[in-house]
Amino acid sequence: MPGEAVPLRAGDPRTLGGFHLIGRLAAGERGAVYLGRDPSGRAVTIHRIASGPPARVADVVAKARTVDSPYVARVLAGDTEADGAYLVSEHVRGASLAEAVGRHGPCSGEALHRLAAGTIEGLAAVHEAGLVHGGLRPETVLLGPQGPCVADFALDALTGHEPGVRRPAYKAPEQLYGGELTGAADVFAWAVTMIYASCGRHPFGPDDDPATVTRILRHQPDPGRMSGRLQEIVLRCLVKDSRLRPSAADVVRWLREAGLPLPGASSRRTAPDPLPAVAPRRETRPPESTVGPDPRDAGGVEVHIGGRTARRRARGAARRRAARRRSLLAGMAVGVVAAAALVFVWRSADSVRPSGLVAGGPTGQGQVTRTGPAVQISTAQGDRYRLSAVGWGTEPTVHSASPADGTYLHAEYVLGNPMDRAVLLDLYTADVFVKRDLLPEDARGRCMWQNGVPEDMCMPPARPQVTTRLSGGPPSGGADGDRYMAPGASYVIRVTLDVPVEQDPQPGDLRLYVWKPAYMTDAPVKEVPFPR
Repeated sequence: MPGEAVPLRAGDPRTLGGFHLIGRLAAGERGAVYLGRDPSGRAVTIHRIASGPPARVADVVAKARTVDSPYVARVLAGDTEADGAYLVSEHVRGASLAEAVGRHGPCSGEALHRLAAGTIEGLAAVHEAGLVHGGLRPETVLLGPQGPCVADFALDALTGHEPGVRRPAYKAPEQLYGGELTGAADVFAWAVTMIYASCGRHPFGPDDDPATVTRILRHQPDPGRMSGRLQEIVLRCLVKDSRLRPSAADVVRWLREAGLPLPGASSRRTAPDPLPAVAPRRETRPPESTVGPDPRDAGGVEVHIGGRTARRRARGAARRRAARRRSLLAGMAVGVVAAAALVFVWRSADSVRPSGLVAGGPTGQGQVTRTGPAVQISTAQGDRYRLSAVGWGTEPTVHSASPADGTYLHAEYVLGNPMDRAVLLDLYTADVFVKRDLLPEDARGRCMWQNGVPEDMCMPPARPQVTTRLSGGPPSGGADGDRYMAPGASYVIRVTLDVPVEQDPQPGDLRLYVWKPAYMTDAPVKEVPFPR
């Protein structure tokens, strides 16, 4: 929460457990939040809450005090009193992520990577202490002078984890239907929060939208403006089945292995923070900030792990306007973004695909025997595309880690650029949906529903590749790290599922759909029909 406080009210206490209260920060369903100081004069945040038995309070406070990370607001003390309990944590001076995005726009590039790395590091420390946050959302991520900071991580454990239906927008599916609460719920909430940070929208809808719960339980969110390895990881964290999500420690390791280092925060906050003033005068103009697209972001457009991605980035005037915005995340934008490489698998001239549908080579002389009806789509920036499905087939494995006894489906479609200028090459323009019953039971939790697609079909994680150039020039790289289709070019895209099927599909069991909001203005989805 921000450091601004208003004067205490007549009924407010003046001290709690040796901590002097000097102002009120907030009041909500859980109780009042105060700005105070400890005996040394250090600023602290004090939550006064209704709680359970004293033994539980003591246990939670003891665990919370062992969480020692520069990416959490440390718990300093806590105890019970006559009419409830209080919890004291260090006071982090800075706006919440919700406030920063609301004032200055979404975050991108290095700043987004720093935000993601710091917050998941904080959650990993909370989980290591045996606690679950249970309420992570943009309001509980603070942007302090030393980097991002996870706050309020002991409140849910003290008060009893609140029902997800009250404020569902950042809850995991198991929180909504009363399942077991584990650290996997925090990982899901972290992923949703990162998407919000990247695009400024609630990925599943706001708390007060009755459809939000349904979307969380059944739909895949639009991954906002993420790209590359970070997008892969975030989408893996959004699996509906909590047992299939990575742990927070896994995510920390993946980010480090991808070359996305943590923010440069010190290992310990030792210097007392200066005490914020009570009720300072509000600025009529927000402070300058670097939240917004970073034109130097070189995030890639191809993924290689079990989690589908989407590559969407606003460009042109929207990018240039947003890039000029600066934010409270300026101190976090340090280091280099690791770019993920886009993979093109050009076939040799005498190769024939397993489906027998396409043959071609690197010179652009590939041929397609027939396709389904062409589908036209466009973006708000004026880019137009033409898609037509080629066919589908099966293969025994998709990579070395695939089970040897699995059968994997793939589909192919032609992606064309009908314009006389280059357009962004998005390998996730269309996605494969299959009948859910075709998948093994343990893989169905990784298969996402989408509004507008038949109820019995879902989208498994998949790997797209450009396999053949049919016409026009080859893809080219841009200064921003994106790949572009040449004017008049058309490429064959092959999408291979990352999970096996248990039985051979029948006609209609596998379909191609365009669903990303970037392309959909008049309908939730568009099918790209296979040839009959």
